[in-house]
Amino acid sequence: METRTVIITAIDNSTTTPRRPGSPPAVNDFLESLRNGTATKHLVDHLVILTFDPQTFHHCKSIHPHCFKYPNFNSLHDHQPHKLVGLFRNELLRQVLEFGYNFFYTDVILSWERNPLMLFGSEDKISIGCEIFSTISSTNNAEYFYMKSGPVSIAFFKMWKLINVIYPDTVVHNSLCQLRFNEKFGPVVKSMIKPINTTK
Repeated sequence: METRTVIITAIDNSTTTPRRPGSPPAVNDFLESLRNGTATKHLVDHLVILTFDPQTFHHCKSIHPHCFKYPNFNSLHDHQPHKLVGLFRNELLRQVLEFGYNFFYTDVILSWERNPLMLFGSEDKISIGCEIFSTISSTNNAEYFYMKSGPVSIAFFKMWKLINVIYPDTVVHNSLCQLRFNEKFGPVVKSMIKPINTTK
């Protein structure tokens, strides 16, 4: 694990409740895959889980020591709570970079059977993987991305924030995959990032 690198994921009610009777929640499966994957057990200590309401924070603390509680978005009278979650998440990720930490962000629904950090080179500034990213349909699927702390990655998040301010009705606030494949912003984004094929 590279020095000053953290792994970050975010959970909500859908990932802390069983998907079917008798099955564990998705976040529990995610932690289990980290503990039992190939060369992944040591990564658990580097994992920070973002939560967005009291219930998910309580569940997180019951299974993992490093949990970060955001404002309770369920109490906000906003017609787009998921957009608020995305904007707050991106703001925190930018702050992590400004503190001099690299990070690896992963959707919690992904299973870590092996260490995906091996896919990223030491010189990579921004790398992204989507579940299937060769077509536009991939933008609704799971994603992960790596950001190396520095001027390029920090400027990227500032650009992403500006896009959401100028175009508040855009759908790219939550997903870097959505941003990459967007017809309007994609050409600029593609010049800044390295794609990783997660299906390999």
